[in-house]
Amino acid sequence: MPPALFYHILAERGYEAFFGVPDASMKDFTAYVADHTPPDRHVICANEGNAVGMAMGYHLATGKVPVVYMQNAGLGNALDPVMSLAHSDVFRVPMLFVVGHCGDEKEKKQVIEPQHLVQGRVTSRTLNCMEVPNSPFHILTQDNEARLRQELDLADTHFKSAGMPYAFTIGQTYFEPYIKGRLSGFLTSGGQPIEKLLPQGADVPPLPGFEDLSQPRTEAHKAAEAENRREAAEAAARGEDPHGAHTAGEPAPEAGFTREEAIRLVLEGIGNDDIVVATTGMAGKEVYDLRARHKAGHFRDLRVVGGMGHASSVAAGIALAMPAAAKAAGRDVVALDGDGSFLMHMGAAAVTGWVGHRTSVDLAASPDGSSDEPSPTSSPQMGGLGNFKHIVLNNGAHDSEGGMPTAALFCNLTAIAAACGYKALEPVEAAKDLPAALACLRESPGPAFLEIRIRKGAASRSLPPQTPKENKEAFMDFVAKGVTPLLQAKNYISQRLPDSPIVVLEPERVGEPRRLGIAQRYKPKQYFHKWKYFYGE
Repeated sequence: MPPALFYHILAERGYEAFFGVPDASMKDFTAYVADHTPPDRHVICANEGNAVGMAMGYHLATGKVPVVYMQNAGLGNALDPVMSLAHSDVFRVPMLFVVGHCGDEKEKKQVIEPQHLVQGRVTSRTLNCMEVPNSPFHILTQDNEARLRQELDLADTHFKSAGMPYAFTIGQTYFEPYIKGRLSGFLTSGGQPIEKLLPQGADVPPLPGFEDLSQPRTEAHKAAEAENRREAAEAAARGEDPHGAHTAGEPAPEAGFTREEAIRLVLEGIGNDDIVVATTGMAGKEVYDLRARHKAGHFRDLRVVGGMGHASSVAAGIALAMPAAAKAAGRDVVALDGDGSFLMHMGAAAVTGWVGHRTSVDLAASPDGSSDEPSPTSSPQMGGLGNFKHIVLNNGAHDSEGGMPTAALFCNLTAIAAACGYKALEPVEAAKDLPAALACLRESPGPAFLEIRIRKGAASRSLPPQTPKENKEAFMDFVAKGVTPLLQAKNYISQRLPDSPIVVLEPERVGEPRRLGIAQRYKPKQYFHKWKYFYGE
């Protein structure tokens, strides 16, 4: 099949955003995607889990179905976020997977490399174990177009019923060759080929953030590492656990502040309309408890209950997909991450910095995002990562899993973020310094990064009663509309009458009232001032 035909049939169905990792089986298709899709709707990711996370964020911000492409060998990387985030029993996130089927024994003319044989044999079974329906596309036939449309109909039905990924497996002979257009200029600045932006013979400038990695800072980092090793050796000589030694840059046990205190200050320091994506474990639970304690509602926050390491990818996908008008209104997307989570998928930071650089949008030219002349660096429906703020709570430990140490206090997370292209602020180690740092973070163009060094330990937290699906629905309403009177009314009622039935009367249908329990899902069609709420029978 011609890659252009496959691409445009997808476009007819409303598929406009692509996230993935390249594969030789689909090199012609992905080259066509790169040549015909704006950079804010096509992200080449660090790994397949990173792609699933960003695709999930795109769906949460737009309600649309993204395309995620990968080789079958990448299904292992995608398994965790699919099973613990996108699955219909968790957040219920539809995605169209396009999977290159390396090692497909049905394609007799292809030489199959040994490492692909097992993957090829178990590809369909792997998808079935993930409960992802899949349809194979192997050999060029006369009915390819009709077959593709038929399979897309099946995928659409699946998305509506199950609300989770559906996969096409693509054989190595399926796509016709495509002559690459501007793919050679894919490493671009703001979507423009870099060679067109520079005088002839000029050097390619470094990405933003590299200037922060000056020699003095590098020497200081080496000195800190040497101090870490020296103190660990001294602790070992005394017969103590070297991992428990106080290391350079780590708050002493009596110093620093708790994660709960840090999260409280973060929630107080961000805007009322800002969006929070909290990582799995203690951070998400503490966000929930703090919101409940202050009767602030939970619609502003997405608790990424699984998929450790992917919260920042979800948040970046949301920020990327938000319209320019929302960015111009000052709505930030805040990823509230942990040090173990950040380390687990640190490649996502490099992708975030790169995407932020490539998709940067000058909103000053159109403060309300309504200009008739869209930026050449971005599609009018989406924008860059200027509103993406990444906060890492670093205590050097897997606090939710028994307090075992991480490598986060041995290395320099802030320097790593700067090297990846973030605008990185100085780390914060004291509660009194955090409000000023958060104010600076809000003013900094994204992607921006703040490391908050906290001490280990946390109070026991129970599982929040709100299910992931309920969290997702309220969160998507908030992402789309911000704080509306209706959201405020829902929060008011749920906080004060958690067990009372509510009768909702729509003015257009006064004779047909609906009685709803507060825990039941409902999607109003009018603003709050057009609704009336009554209690009891």
